[in-house]
Amino acid sequence: MRSMEDSKMRKLKYLTFVLIIFSIFGCSINKQLTSNLSQYEQSLNYVYDSDIVKEKKSVAVALDSVYIKQSVMSDSVLVKKESMVVVPFILINIIGYNYSCELGEYAIEEDIPIFFQDSIEQEVYRSGAFLLNPVDSLLNKIEHNYVLEIEVDSLRVKGGYNYLKSSIILPFLFSFSSYEKAGPAKAECRLKYTLRKDNIVELQNEIYVSGITEFLKKSGEINSQQLQEKYAVAMAEALSNSINKSISQLVSEIDDFISFHEPLPPARNRGGGRDKQGRRANQPGSFGQGTVVHF
Repeated sequence: MRSMEDSKMRKLKYLTFVLIIFSIFGCSINKQLTSNLSQYEQSLNYVYDSDIVKEKKSVAVALDSVYIKQSVMSDSVLVKKESMVVVPFILINIIGYNYSCELGEYAIEEDIPIFFQDSIEQEVYRSGAFLLNPVDSLLNKIEHNYVLEIEVDSLRVKGGYNYLKSSIILPFLFSFSSYEKAGPAKAECRLKYTLRKDNIVELQNEIYVSGITEFLKKSGEINSQQLQEKYAVAMAEALSNSINKSISQLVSEIDDFISFHEPLPPARNRGGGRDKQGRRANQPGSFGQGTVVHF
C-alpha cells in the first residue's frame, strides 16, 4: 500500500517538475518571439498601380491631416500565450504552444499619420479626377471646393504562432524534433471619411479592408529566428496591402461622387487656345477653357 502511494507521489512530482520546466520554456519562447518580431522596423510600402488620370476637374478638396485614433495600434509588439498542451511520459515528452502575435507601432518604420497623408496625396495625384490641396497658383481657377475629413478607426495585424516539440528518451537513444508554424496573420484597416461643401455633409462612408498572410513554417534552411523575422515582414506587407486598398477605394468613391455632381463642362477649343500665361490649354499644369487641368 505504501509503495503504491510512493509511486503516485513520484509520478506527481515528476509531472509537476515537467510542467514547471515547460512553463519556463514557454516564457523563453515568448521573449524570443517578442524580440525577433521587433528586431527590425518594418516598412509600409504603398504600391502605386492604379490607372493614371491626366485630366483633373476644377474641383479642389482640402485635406489638412489624417486623424488616427490613439488606441488604433498598440505601441509595441504584443505576444501572448493562448494555450499549452503537454503530454509527459517517462520516455516520450510532447509539448505544444500556441501564441498570438500583433505588430505594434514601434515596429513600423514610418510615422503612420504622415504615411496615410502622403499616400492619399500621391494616390489622388495619380488616379483622382480632382485636385487635393492644390497649389496657390491654381486656386483662382477652382470652381468647387470641398473639405475632406478622414479618421482611421482600426489598423492592426495579428496572427498565430505554433510551436510543437517532442523528445524520445530510450537507453542509448535520444531523439528530439520540433515544428514551428507562423500565421496566417490577419491585417485590417478601417477608416471613416466625410466630404463637406460649404460646411454641409455631401458624402460620408466607412471603408473596411482586410487581408491575410500565408502560412510560414520552419524548414531545414530556415531557423526559428529567421522564421519569426520573416513573419514580421509578411505581417507588415499584409498591413500595407490593407492600407493600399482602403485608400484606393476612398479615392474611387470620391471620384464617383464628383463625376456625378460636378460633371465636366463642354470643352471649347481644347488644345488650340492659350491661357493668360501664353501656354496651350492642353499643356501639363494649365487650365483650358473646358476647366480641366492636365498632368
